[in-house]
Amino acid sequence: MSQDSKCGACGKALGSFDSISVAGEGDRCHPCFNREMADRLGVAFDHTPLQPIVITDADGVPHTFQIRSMLVATGHEMEALEITNDQQLGYCFRVLGEIETDAWELFRHLYADMRREMARRHVERTEFGWQLTSDQRLVGRIEWDSDTNGALPLIVIDGKPFTWEQVGRMLMTFEGFTLDARVEDTIQVVGDPA
Repeated sequence: MSQDSKCGACGKALGSFDSISVAGEGDRCHPCFNREMADRLGVAFDHTPLQPIVITDADGVPHTFQIRSMLVATGHEMEALEITNDQQLGYCFRVLGEIETDAWELFRHLYADMRREMARRHVERTEFGWQLTSDQRLVGRIEWDSDTNGALPLIVIDGKPFTWEQVGRMLMTFEGFTLDARVEDTIQVVGDPA
């Protein structure tokens, strides 16, 4: 999508977080996409717009999040994506509720999840570089690493992107230990979506 794309329905200028590309239809802003999909499905969808919010992490550092709702095949998805000044990957949180879930109710679940997760630390900077905290628990989101053309992942831990090599160095502190890895969906399911 080009920098100057516009919504094909309302004409609004679109940024990458503001748009979705619909096959055969072109780019849409999320409100227009949600309205068109709700009309096609014959459902009520609460697309109450939410302003960006700021939440502080375990170290007292503020993080700004853009909030968006989207009607998806399995329900009402709400996402909070951190907006960083350097365009780096940061925190990202998602919840999924029933299609006709009230946006404010879904936001309450999202906000509680954000507060809980951001109060935890999985890594800390030490004199030896980044290391796991005393919990010895590593939790991060798997993302595309353009420097390796996707051959290796970036892992976003505590809102900071780490290369696979950096994660490996953290793990080498535990040479001889057992790694018990588990991969889970990032989205928290609320209620009983389709």
